[in-house]
Amino acid sequence: MLHFFRTYQKYFFILITIVIVISFSFFGTYSTLTDQEVADRVAFTAVDGSGVYASDVEEMTRFLASDSHDKLMYGGVWGPNFLNNGVIAKDFLQTGLAAGIAADYREAIHEDLKQRQQREKSYTPYTHPNAKFITVNNAWNYFAPEMTRHYRGLRRASDPTDSEAFAHRIGLYLGEKKFPAPAVRQVLRYQEKQYNWIAPDPDLDHRDLSLFGYHTLEDWFGPRFLRLVSEVIINGAKIAEQRGYRVSKEEALADLMRNAAISYQQNAKSPNLGVANSAQYFNEQLRRMHMDQTTAVHIWQQVLLFRRLFEDMGSAPLVAANTFNTVSNYANESVQGDIYQLPPALQLHSGRDLAKVETYINAVAKQKKGLDLPTDYKTADEVEKEYPELIQQRFLMQVSEINKKQLLPRVSIKHTVDWEVQEDNWKTLQQKFPELGIKEAATRAERFTALEDLDQNTRSAVDKYAREQIVDSHPEWIAEALEKAKPETIATGLTAIGGDFPFKGVTDRTALISLLEKAPAGPDTNAAAKEDQSQLNDYTGDGIHYYRIKVLERSPEREIQTFAEASDSGTIDDVLDRKLKEHYEEIRSQDPATYKNDDGSWKSFTDVSNSVTGSYVAGSLEDLGYDYVNAMTPKQVEKDLPIDRAATLRFFKHMREVQQQVQKNPETEEQWVTNYEESGMMPPADSETLPPRKPLSDQWKLIKKAFTISRSAQNSIVDKDTALNMQENSWSPVFTPADGNAYFFKVNKRGTDSEQEMTREQVEKAHDLLSDEAQQALMLSLLKIMGDKKAISLNYLNSGRSDDSE
Repeated sequence: MLHFFRTYQKYFFILITIVIVISFSFFGTYSTLTDQEVADRVAFTAVDGSGVYASDVEEMTRFLASDSHDKLMYGGVWGPNFLNNGVIAKDFLQTGLAAGIAADYREAIHEDLKQRQQREKSYTPYTHPNAKFITVNNAWNYFAPEMTRHYRGLRRASDPTDSEAFAHRIGLYLGEKKFPAPAVRQVLRYQEKQYNWIAPDPDLDHRDLSLFGYHTLEDWFGPRFLRLVSEVIINGAKIAEQRGYRVSKEEALADLMRNAAISYQQNAKSPNLGVANSAQYFNEQLRRMHMDQTTAVHIWQQVLLFRRLFEDMGSAPLVAANTFNTVSNYANESVQGDIYQLPPALQLHSGRDLAKVETYINAVAKQKKGLDLPTDYKTADEVEKEYPELIQQRFLMQVSEINKKQLLPRVSIKHTVDWEVQEDNWKTLQQKFPELGIKEAATRAERFTALEDLDQNTRSAVDKYAREQIVDSHPEWIAEALEKAKPETIATGLTAIGGDFPFKGVTDRTALISLLEKAPAGPDTNAAAKEDQSQLNDYTGDGIHYYRIKVLERSPEREIQTFAEASDSGTIDDVLDRKLKEHYEEIRSQDPATYKNDDGSWKSFTDVSNSVTGSYVAGSLEDLGYDYVNAMTPKQVEKDLPIDRAATLRFFKHMREVQQQVQKNPETEEQWVTNYEESGMMPPADSETLPPRKPLSDQWKLIKKAFTISRSAQNSIVDKDTALNMQENSWSPVFTPADGNAYFFKVNKRGTDSEQEMTREQVEKAHDLLSDEAQQALMLSLLKIMGDKKAISLNYLNSGRSDDSE
């Protein structure tokens, strides 16, 4: 074989050489031809009739896609273009020009933004794995609250090209420039260090905290939007030249060199630069962008022409401080007063809320009369006969809690196996897991073999059960764990049935409450009480959750829950469900067409609960309708109110009566009103005593708070227009908004937030607003010109299509 190759090697060399030459010639020529075809293609015809090549648009886009702020934000690393001092961010996004482009070319950018929307809706900002309150959202709330608003707005949007959705996108992009990912990471690390019990998240340093994982303008807005901006700049530059603006190549180069010098100074200490001066810095940036100086200067000439056209328009509006002082005084006009509101628990907004209130009043009032609130109440014993869920006893306690599962790791593998192979324990295991009885296992070795032959899931279950039995055999472990657990002071009302119960696993509430009633409170040293206390030192209802409970104080007798307490604990929901089901039994035979299925069977309560609720509160709905009609002027109001609207009016009559009483006899205000700080029935979390029980009638008192509102205020509870048109010492009508937060208010004083004239900064801010509006108007007119002349087109991105404008 070797002899054959040696004999004909010259022919082999000639053949291989021919093949290599032909291959290189073909592929090299093909590549050159295709490159020339793309570079020479006309992308669109500009407003002056000249052809603009695809390469011009692409180079402009590449140059504008990142800027010097990106470079500074990422620690001076190479990649972002520092020669661009923020053309798209400053000249388009901040001024509102980008919104005009997006509105005119929604179809062109729709597909790009739709793809991004899918990612945005499924994105979840960072949450610390060991502390759920350390989140990016909370960092935004402290340092960039507008980010939260924009984030929610963008995710709620159905169409990403909608003007509001696009505004939220711009807001997020600009907001992240102010509060970038490195700053977010520093904030999260700082929050970690504030709590010594939080283990640092090792992944935080490596996790990409950039919102949605976006890093560039193209990530945020898509490639087509960037090319639209480039084409607008190119056309805008030509319009500027037509209007007499000039920018020389020398001027453009000097401006680029100035940008380079500024960025070099900002990033001079970065270890990533590797250059000695700003000139090298400038050349290195061009090299990395595969762009020569002539191209960069030509691009920047167009940018400067565009800027001058728009900056001249933006600088045209004149702002006189004296003129705006009047505007400022009007905008800062304010009133101070007192607002009277319903307590949060009484702010009803649904038919079920209305039914809960009516049920509660029926349960506790000796006599119910229309919409009047009760003044005479049943005793606790009387209420307990029909509504035992609403009877509670209040306790102030120190509670330590452990879960038996926390002790399982204390049992070693060796200890577990030793317990399992003991003969007595083996019989217990066979009863629990019959598969262990299949094979004969008379010795420890045979038992161990039987365990080893189990499948993984069964073996895990056997080991877990064994560890639990071992823990149960060591009650001193539970006592030690409870001793080490940090106690928490809680104040709560305990009910024998219904609602939430703060002790997990306890099914016999009566037994626990009985122990708490007998246990020593505070320094009590009674021997019998000590015996009861010993049962509370390791109390459990299910053998899993263990508690050590020390009673600090308890109410002297059982009490009727307030409506707020019954709502918070869920007891009023239990009572209402019981009453609604009883009501359903009563009414369904009267209207079988509504409450029967097609097969003649009665519909389930769940299926008809809304209808049953409406019937249950029918009398109240009628009373509310008539009261609303009689209170309104003019009186042509429909009395048949929807049930949810009626719920918001449940205390309308009560509030009107309170307002009349306070206006007529201000000295009696305390009978009807309480301060916000005094409105609670339970003590603060750190309190060491239970407060005296307030009368049940106090729960209907309105809450009074001072307020100040100006004309420029946003999202105020008080109706701004009404307040600013009222005179001092005058009262508003009662407002009943849809969220149930009914209120009225009194204006005590009128004035302004500031008596000073508009500052220089305020004048500049006003000028900026007018400047943006002027530039936006110019952009709209230029976009119309460009559209009429078909001077904007992205069709060159779609191979095989003509160059007509989109």
